[in-house]
Amino acid sequence: MATFQTQVEGLTGLTVEITPTAAELSQFLIDGVMDVTQRLILANPANTEMFIRGSSTTSSNGIDIGGAQVISVIRESEADGDTDGSTAWRECRKVSTALRSRVVDIDSLDYASKYNPVYIINNNGAVNVYPVPDGTNDGYRVYYVNNEPKGDGVADTLAAGHSAIGFFPNDKEYLVVLYASVKSLENALATKSSELPSDVIFSAPELETISSMILPSVPDAPELSDNSVTFSEIAPSFDEPVVTPDFTDANYWVNVEEDEEMLRARMSVINAELQQYQADIQKSVQKMNNENLEYQAKLQTAIQDAQLSSQDDAQALQKYSADLNKYQAEVTKEVQRWTNEEYNTKFNKWQQEYQGSLQEYGTNVQNYNTKVQKITADYQWMENRMKKLQQEYDAAFMLMQPKQQGGK
Repeated sequence: MATFQTQVEGLTGLTVEITPTAAELSQFLIDGVMDVTQRLILANPANTEMFIRGSSTTSSNGIDIGGAQVISVIRESEADGDTDGSTAWRECRKVSTALRSRVVDIDSLDYASKYNPVYIINNNGAVNVYPVPDGTNDGYRVYYVNNEPKGDGVADTLAAGHSAIGFFPNDKEYLVVLYASVKSLENALATKSSELPSDVIFSAPELETISSMILPSVPDAPELSDNSVTFSEIAPSFDEPVVTPDFTDANYWVNVEEDEEMLRARMSVINAELQQYQADIQKSVQKMNNENLEYQAKLQTAIQDAQLSSQDDAQALQKYSADLNKYQAEVTKEVQRWTNEEYNTKFNKWQQEYQGSLQEYGTNVQNYNTKVQKITADYQWMENRMKKLQQEYDAAFMLMQPKQQGGK
């Protein structure tokens, strides 16, 4: 006959030693024996003797049966019950522990003789008989409902590798297998959540720090002599715009709110901010160029006026004009270098990393959903199987209920 482990695996589709372990299945089988025993006796007290187990003959009081239900107690009447069972054994009747002293009092109506013995159950569950055995062919035996499930050969505690149950009707062993199968499925369902994959996390790449432009210093206007014309215009300078894209907000929408659509919207805003930043840089360059043209025109006028007044001032103004042109050229060169080497390089790298991260996130979400769907399907199958086996188990006891008098 197949082992109980093989039978449970066949009913549940589970693999023992993964879920449940062999030790857990063994405990389920032991619990099943106790549950089936209790339910069959409750259904019909006549079933009690299906689970009878007897102690060995003992000549001293205090047989410990672990609190099991006593079926009967018999005592030898000073004749060897093993050689003459027809006359040697007397059935003991149960009496209250309150009569402990009276059953040994020969003058009491409750006195127990060897032909009319009694037994009591102590508060520790041990069984005592009266008259008290003294070793002269007056031993006793206790028959009780077995409460220590045994396996093959009734020597070992019931385990998953056994194929029979001691002190238990053979035709009811399938109920124990059903019980253990239901509990094994419950065990598997309880651990199913641990198979869920880790949460999918999206982390938007950080835009590398964009270094500031290294702009040349604006040349200092010359100091003109007192007899020269006055020139007080302020030389134009480059105003660098500022951008602060909010990547923290983007990470919030995907990792906290798990809203991919909102993430795309926030990243679009960031992308637009960076593009506007680049456009603002070009506007700043154009603005500086326009202001410089106007400044140069005013400066040329001042130079011409100075030439009429002082040759030295005229030369200083001409040098200043050349310095401004050089300054403008250096600013334009630095803006182009910064745009190409600093801004465009880091921004393009960020865009590529962002698209790659987003694609990877989408793939991970699909894989996550696929795994969750499979685990959910497995869970539902095991849950349905467990319910079916539980129904089959309960229905078996309903069929064993004794019919009511006059019932069909």
